[in-house]
Amino acid sequence: MNKYIILIAAILLSVNVYLINRNQTIKSELNTEKSNIEALTTDITRYKSKLGESVASVKQLNYTISDLKERESALYNEIKSLRVDIKRLKSATSVVTETKIDTIVKVVKENNIFVASYSDEFNHIRAEIKGDSAKLSYTGTDNILIAVHVIPKKFLFFRYGIKDVRTEVKNSNDKVHISDIKSVMIR
Repeated sequence: MNKYIILIAAILLSVNVYLINRNQTIKSELNTEKSNIEALTTDITRYKSKLGESVASVKQLNYTISDLKERESALYNEIKSLRVDIKRLKSATSVVTETKIDTIVKVVKENNIFVASYSDEFNHIRAEIKGDSAKLSYTGTDNILIAVHVIPKKFLFFRYGIKDVRTEVKNSNDKVHISDIKSVMIR
């Protein structure tokens, strides 16, 4: 009789340990999904850096490789086209920018060709018009800095754990506007 009680107690104990571990796993996945939903529903936060440059900030998504393939198929296919071993991927960031230059320039006639040009520190535009055809050339440069950092949880003045992971994107060209950022960390 004692053998059966010990056997039943051992089985109940192992089932209990399994259920506790499963519960912790489900809680962790739920917290990850909550964080992903929050990251997808919040807009890009924009601010000026201490040097006066514009910075855009977003929360980082946390996906498994199968989640990335299912939810962000375009980003997954782009990464795959780079010949990156997907199993070894740690994170990926995609930044979409728009360049807008609205200005009036002086048109000069040189050798029966109308020439208009614009130039600043980052952009060079030149247009040559002859008859019914035009030759346009544009050269633009930009320095984009991407920084990923962890925001810790706080209690009084103690910092512990991970509250949030954010991606900060700074560009140097003031004519370029960051229109979209997607930052994914693979777990």
